[in-house]
Amino acid sequence: MKLSFKLTFKFIIKAPLQSLIIIFTMLAGIASLLFLTTLFTSLNHTLENAIYSILYDLRMVKQGGGSFNYNEDDYRWILENDYIDEVIYLTNNATTLITTDEEQPFNITYGNEGVFKYFKADEVFKGRVPNKGGEIIISESLRKQLALEIPSTITIKRANRFLELEVVGSYQRKDDFFSSRNAYTLYSSFYKNLESAPFGAINIRLKDKNDLDDYLEIHNEHFKDSDYRTVSLVEESTTYKLIKKTQVLVLATIQIFIALAIFLITASVISFSINEKRMQIGVLKALGYEKRHLRRTFILQSYLLAVIASVLGYLLTDIGLRFLRKIMRDPEGKPRLIISVNEYLYIISFVVVFLTVMLATLNSLRKAHLDSTVTLLKE
Repeated sequence: MKLSFKLTFKFIIKAPLQSLIIIFTMLAGIASLLFLTTLFTSLNHTLENAIYSILYDLRMVKQGGGSFNYNEDDYRWILENDYIDEVIYLTNNATTLITTDEEQPFNITYGNEGVFKYFKADEVFKGRVPNKGGEIIISESLRKQLALEIPSTITIKRANRFLELEVVGSYQRKDDFFSSRNAYTLYSSFYKNLESAPFGAINIRLKDKNDLDDYLEIHNEHFKDSDYRTVSLVEESTTYKLIKKTQVLVLATIQIFIALAIFLITASVISFSINEKRMQIGVLKALGYEKRHLRRTFILQSYLLAVIASVLGYLLTDIGLRFLRKIMRDPEGKPRLIISVNEYLYIISFVVVFLTVMLATLNSLRKAHLDSTVTLLKE
């Protein structure tokens, strides 16, 4: 084993260019994988923040589904909680498909001004936000589709009932990716008071997203014997789940291509290194070296170079990400991307690259055909 180590160091020192190519290939592979994984993690944080700005943090629904009635005690407990910023009770038919007298179907949402903010409909394009029953605000695209002036009155059909609503404003929808709702009006358009309205959910927004776990402890303690079931709106979002799955698939595909490139480069370098050393290998075999000793020497060479590349890859990537985190800031000094490095990501990157290099080494040794001593010496 001692002779294998000596021969390994000799091979590394005698062929510095080949050793540097292997080190650089591994270093680039580790840095690329770690950087990409970190970047995808940062984009995921950015995506979560974007969705959090649209969705509430928690939704309370009835166990087993169905509606529930307004509970003033629960409502007061929620509102008086220091963790909570805003609460919205959503009616059981908060989103309803309605039709105008021109047979133009569109979605309508009932709520209060909090609901307008919740669905990003509070930035008025024309007119104003509804402030009493019988008034409605619609998307600007729907207003153009219906060719409506502001204000104007429309007749809608809902469950065989005809209702007149006054269109008092329009808004430019900015969350098409998350919502297909086209119009908003108030509870009082259809309900006289909250106590008589069936509700489908209570949405809760926290002051600080980082307090979610702490809040859930007291929340679950208070509602442990109730019929409510609490879920995370982000986890419920099908769009968010789809984007996360897409991210994983894209990242996995990129990792496969990087690993393939590392494999091909390393295999070529190792094969070239073996061919360059065929005379030395012939002499070593003449001196009594067995094939397994030679294989061990080349494997040790790849292993030592992998360790060197891993240390350099970690240090350089860490420095690069810290620099990126420093310069990626807006004029107010806030980070544009949440860049974080953890040891788990580094271990994954190292293992992928290390295994790829070792497989490339074994593949090269298998194809090298360390022939007889006479043949090797003749070459």
